[in-house]
Amino acid sequence: MVVITAGIPRKPGMDRMDLMKINVGIAQKVSQAIARYAPNAIVIVVSNPLDIIAMVALQETGFALK
Repeated sequence: MVVITAGIPRKPGMDRMDLMKINVGIAQKVSQAIARYAPNAIVIVVSNPLDIIAMVALQETGFALK
């Protein structure tokens, strides 16, 4: 089991899109590493913006949705 908590917190004056731009890049790298080093893992995402980061993790790992 892998829990993705990577990402920066939202700072004052930062909107959701600003946060997304930074955290998507982080999630892509983390998810690619999970697919490579833990191909049988169950992945739980708790990074914000949650809906977008979860979709990035799903796409980048190529794992099945359960």
